[in-house]
Amino acid sequence: MVCSVAFFAMKHLLSGCPPIESDPWAPAPQNTFRALNFDVDLAAVRNDRFTEIEQQRFVAAFNKSFDDVEFGIMNVYTEDQGIRVRVEAVMSKDSGSEWVAAARPIYGMLRNGTCADVLDTRVWGLSSVGQVTLPYLVFPDSDSSPFVQGKTVYGLMLSLRLHEHNMTWLTEATAQQVLRPLRELGGLMTGNTWKHAYVRPPAADSVVLCVQLSSYSQPMLAAVGQRAQTAVQSLWPIEDWGRITFLPGIQVLTLGGELASAPNVDPVQEKPDLVAQPGVEELPWPPMQALGPIAAPAPAPAPDA
Repeated sequence: MVCSVAFFAMKHLLSGCPPIESDPWAPAPQNTFRALNFDVDLAAVRNDRFTEIEQQRFVAAFNKSFDDVEFGIMNVYTEDQGIRVRVEAVMSKDSGSEWVAAARPIYGMLRNGTCADVLDTRVWGLSSVGQVTLPYLVFPDSDSSPFVQGKTVYGLMLSLRLHEHNMTWLTEATAQQVLRPLRELGGLMTGNTWKHAYVRPPAADSVVLCVQLSSYSQPMLAAVGQRAQTAVQSLWPIEDWGRITFLPGIQVLTLGGELASAPNVDPVQEKPDLVAQPGVEELPWPPMQALGPIAAPAPAPAPDA
């Protein structure tokens, strides 16, 4: 049995962390690539002004800023103010850990909460970062999966904004406490987290926790995503955690799996935001009251004067 399953700690993508050679990623199957996608909110840009030429300029700004990555626009959404652009970055190298070196500077930029290093504010205005996925697999040259049917590992990608907290407050230990109620929603194999600043003046900067939960079941992951959105107060009581909201862009994407000897007919394609995932309502679930919400950690004591 040959497996290609993506599990790692997102902190390894950042500078000052263990070398990329230590990341336990299996090589991707032939003709597949690692990718990530993220949303950029352009409050100063109107949808009717974001023409094909402007979209090409937008993509070109990213492509010339990062090596060994191909950027593209997945979708454009009209917001109350401006537009939200979903961008996909596909790493062109995937032998061993080479793709990680290409992904690291992208996450480094996104961590700051804006794309100002790429998009000139004099042209584009503020470019705020919204949802961000952890890496997943794409299959550019095939409509079928290289994995054994039923043995494909999928990832549920969620981005939670913690309105009343900042990057310093959200430590790795605290992130695991935020993650725990989500993992209790189903038979999830593992969970990874990453964070970035949320910059939307005039509001004070806050923090976004990006989560990846994995399982062999796409419908179960879709159901977890839907249930979490409707049970925010049950999972994270506001009196303990402050206000928490999900950013648009919840997705179920392919992470890896057991390789088949020949292509099978399990199609792999981008999953839409989980607002109307078919079959989700038919899954049996325990009462929400049984999940047991957890309290937020106590704030650190103030330093002595």
